[in-house]
Amino acid sequence: MAPAPARNAHAAGFQPASRYRWVVLASLMAGNSCFSLVGLALGILLPSIVTELHLTPLESGWLGSSFRLGNILFALPLGFLLSRHSPRLMLLVTFLAAAVFTFGQAFAPLFGALLASRMLFGIMQTARNPGRALFLTQWFAPREVVLANGLFIGAAGIAEAATLMLTPLVLDLLGSWRLTFAVYGVYILVVAGLFIVLARERVTPAYQEAMASQEKLSFWTVFRHRDLWLASLGAFGTTFAWWAFGTFWPTYMQSAYAMPLALSGFLYGLVSLSMTLAALVIGWSIRSPGAKRMAVAVCGVAMALGSLGLMATSSVALLVVGAAVTGLAWGYVPIILSVPYQIPGIKPRETAVAVSFISAMFMAGGAAGPFVAGALYQTSGSLHLALVACALAPLTLTATGFFLWRDRKGSPTGVA
Repeated sequence: MAPAPARNAHAAGFQPASRYRWVVLASLMAGNSCFSLVGLALGILLPSIVTELHLTPLESGWLGSSFRLGNILFALPLGFLLSRHSPRLMLLVTFLAAAVFTFGQAFAPLFGALLASRMLFGIMQTARNPGRALFLTQWFAPREVVLANGLFIGAAGIAEAATLMLTPLVLDLLGSWRLTFAVYGVYILVVAGLFIVLARERVTPAYQEAMASQEKLSFWTVFRHRDLWLASLGAFGTTFAWWAFGTFWPTYMQSAYAMPLALSGFLYGLVSLSMTLAALVIGWSIRSPGAKRMAVAVCGVAMALGSLGLMATSSVALLVVGAAVTGLAWGYVPIILSVPYQIPGIKPRETAVAVSFISAMFMAGGAAGPFVAGALYQTSGSLHLALVACALAPLTLTATGFFLWRDRKGSPTGVA
């Protein structure tokens, strides 16, 4: 029996890697924790920042959005430009620059300097995406990418939860938001040192050949892949809802049910913890294309229902269930992030650009959700109506699940 044709350039010449690939993945997880740490800490440090720098609510809003703004503006250009270079060198530069811009936030004398440092830090988060994509291409077979992404997203959820729990303690211990950022800058430098020691590239002849064939890669060739657009549509809808609720749900619960902000914040934090469990389970157990499509479709419905459930009651027990359902629905992320690696005929640089595009759509949804929710609230006078409308946005993920990895006649493509 003749061997089955390879589904993409990565699979065509892939040679089984050693167990060291898990060490490389762990170094990527540690690097990602740096961005979660500095990105999420702002919400806890913001009251102290506002007091010291006398910020207006509008300036506070700009400070909060600046982190994602850099991602949206530069994800695709950086994905295209940096995909031709050594991923190890690229990631090391982003870690060092992220440390510099974290120190910039710590010692910013004025609002403008703090805003610029934070935006530049966000750009460094974007700049790491091509390198991470190339590392996964080097070390993991396509069938393992979902598992690798599941572990990566699971670690990200733990890092988010740890940030929300530890930052108040660090702030109380040091008594200064500036010193807190400075400590986080030192942490990033430590992670950069570990990355230098642990992260190795795996450049096989097949990988070199695939990279050499893309010296004249057109920026636009990446966007001819329908599955990339489908994955991006699902990514946009889910972050649209998550950030809309993250911004306005505590206010809604306070006005509708007199719920303390501390309690609503804790309940919404359970979404990240639930995501960790779901990402690990889905990344480990779901392998076939049909099962992946079904999981994505179900996650879209579950996220919409869980979000609506968060508005329906003041019972803490029921709200825990709603947060858990919403968080478990985020288990789809390893599958969506793995789509670029499994597009038939795609090559390493195209994969890096495609991953950057999906990342940009995640961020675009996160920026659009709060804006649309606020606009609907202002025009209708009903925050309930605004949040209900935003809660339905994850149904785009269900549409993604129905059509992902299917040919034009509607039959499965067989991507594994």
